Amino acid sequence: MITCKDNLGDMVRIPKERFRKRTSVYGVIWHQDRICVCRSPSGMLWFPGGEIEVGETKERALLREIDEETGLQNVVIGQPIQSLETFFYFQPTDEAMHAFLHFYACTVQDHRFPKDRLRIDGEEKGLEWIDPATLRENDFANLGREIIAMIRV
Repeated sequence: MITCKDNLGDMVRIPKERFRKRTSVYGVIWHQDRICVCRSPSGMLWFPGGEIEVGETKERALLREIDEETGLQNVVIGQPIQSLETFFYFQPTDEAMHAFLHFYACTVQDHRFPKDRLRIDGEEKGLEWIDPATLRENDFANLGREIIAMIRV
């Protein structure tokens, strides 16, 4: 059994054999002094991004995921910020993941979302631009301490 957090931020115990490896990319997208976040129905925050598909580069996957989740266009991918490893359980799709997460600094000129809410992976996502100084560790279901340290460098 592996103890990890779920998408609500609760600790859960999942049999080790249920976990699959998942490599993902996420964009910390800046527009002026704000960053783009996705807010789940439970109120938890995350950055736009997701799994790298077979044959994709990290950069191509990141642009695809940002487009799918936000509709933002003309995103410029900057430098890698950090890579993290974690175990995570996503309730809506009943998936246990041994996750390898790669975060990139990104910018965008046109910060308007074509749709203010999208449905991704069984959850409705609220998109917003937020002042990173207002974020707290418990705003994120997983890796809150690491994320706060990463965006406040």
